[in-house]
Amino acid sequence: MKITKVSGQVVHRREFMGDDDLQVDTFIVNIPVDCLSNKGTGKLQEWCVEEMDRAYIDWAKGTIVLEYTTEHYLTKDYVEEYGVEEFEEVV
Repeated sequence: MKITKVSGQVVHRREFMGDDDLQVDTFIVNIPVDCLSNKGTGKLQEWCVEEMDRAYIDWAKGTIVLEYTTEHYLTKDYVEEYGVEEFEEVV
């Protein structure tokens, strides 16, 4: 038997800097603390400090928050073809 529990949330923010050629993507993941055992929460906290830009447990909301940001330059052709659009998307 396979059971899948959907919980948590991912927010994706996209911003453009400079002359709209630098794209900055930020992903913020919120995972309910009760999805993990105490040992699992501790292990995740050890891991996320090394791999994420920002990570913490929001005890007031009962969520583990992981934040990762990446930057990359867009070519002029890409900007001309697709344009630039800043957005925030919640999945």
